[in-house]
Amino acid sequence: MTIQEGLFFSANQFAERIAFVEKDQTITYQGFFALVCKVRLQLMEAGVLSNQVVAVKDENSIAFAAALYAVMGIGAVAVPVYHLAGTDEWNELMQKANVSWILGNEPWLPSLDLPQVQISVQDRKYRLSALNNHIIDWKEIRKPVFIRFTSGTTGISKGVVLSEQSIWGRIDSANAVFQLNEMDTVIWVLPMAFHFVVSIMLYLRFGCRIVLCNSPFPSEIAEKMQDEKASFFYGSPLHIKLLSQSKPSLPKSLRWVISTSSGIQKHVCDSFFENHGIPVSQAYGIIEFGLPFIHFLADPAQMESIGFVTPGFEACIFDEEQKEVPALTEGKMAIRGKGAFEAYLSPWKLSIEAFQNGWFFTGDIAVRDERGRFFIKGREKSMVNLSGLKVFPEEVEEVIVRMAGVESCKVYGQLDSRGEEELCAEVVLKIPLEIEEIKRFCRESLALYKIPKQFRIVESIGETLSGKIKR
Repeated sequence: MTIQEGLFFSANQFAERIAFVEKDQTITYQGFFALVCKVRLQLMEAGVLSNQVVAVKDENSIAFAAALYAVMGIGAVAVPVYHLAGTDEWNELMQKANVSWILGNEPWLPSLDLPQVQISVQDRKYRLSALNNHIIDWKEIRKPVFIRFTSGTTGISKGVVLSEQSIWGRIDSANAVFQLNEMDTVIWVLPMAFHFVVSIMLYLRFGCRIVLCNSPFPSEIAEKMQDEKASFFYGSPLHIKLLSQSKPSLPKSLRWVISTSSGIQKHVCDSFFENHGIPVSQAYGIIEFGLPFIHFLADPAQMESIGFVTPGFEACIFDEEQKEVPALTEGKMAIRGKGAFEAYLSPWKLSIEAFQNGWFFTGDIAVRDERGRFFIKGREKSMVNLSGLKVFPEEVEEVIVRMAGVESCKVYGQLDSRGEEELCAEVVLKIPLEIEEIKRFCRESLALYKIPKQFRIVESIGETLSGKIKR
């Protein structure tokens, strides 16, 4: 099934139901499909061709969603771009993706001395600019329709190429757990540029009502949940943290509260449950596969778990020799299953070349309990080796941020004067604290070798656009 056929199916099945709510605007499924067809026709008349790459840049809006669907409907490849992406990131993306066309809302586009066509998308005037006439030969892979860029924790961006088969595989797997349908109302707060396939496309596939909420204030998000009788919330750990202290309380209609984009700390989940009586379910998202893990039996005592493998996927923990380890033993996490990506874009690398003996290693060190739940202990690359003793920065960060007065922190290894690795921490404070106070707090929960030797009080900690700590 093509993306266009999938949307046509939803438009017929849920015709008069509301697809999107944006401020005081609403649009039905039939109306959204008609909007996508209108934009698609304008793009084709302007010369956009199948297999060309089209970068689409805007903030969260009905128009942004429609533009992405329209590009895919032509058979072109859509590349969503975060509206606040900087010039360097923009230029790098244009080069790596071999973009032929730039489409977007005027305020967010760079100044280009190029011929332009105005494209009407609902109440917005998009600008379409042609960079080249290049048509890519994708013969090595199934026909792609979507390229998703991300800034990883190292700050190095990578593009992942998805086909229609990849997208439908991810959507079907996720909804085997979520069981979303036309009775569900989703409150949407994350950037569509980073979260679109196993979210917006998933919701539209199964007839959900999507309420766009661009407010950064937790009280306004909570009020929106109450007013709209939300049943599904999909946010970042920061959203969960802010909502844990929000008033008014969250509605009883809320049956899923999903934390994604990065690992969430246990004390945040505990606080949310104490205040709202709703367990937080982690969804482990990975650009190469979608959502291979969801904590669908949310246990208030184990909310830090990324949960169980979703239908259609397999997961395993391996040792250094790639032998499977038993439950409760730490090792390297690997996955496989439907919805896998087609290729890395730059440098070009087929997905099959990224697998080892049929498994894709995620780069996480994890453990599986006897029930089959998975727990992330840290990233393999961020692990610090202290004279043979292994320390995961994430474990130490989890302890430090539990201290009253600490806003956030970053733990890392660096070489000391003897050329040996030592543990260091950068800490952002809410209130003045002495470093010795922080060390004393750490001693209550950590082995001595896991306590950073060096502490620095800083104003802020660098993060990627998707909210992960830059390491």
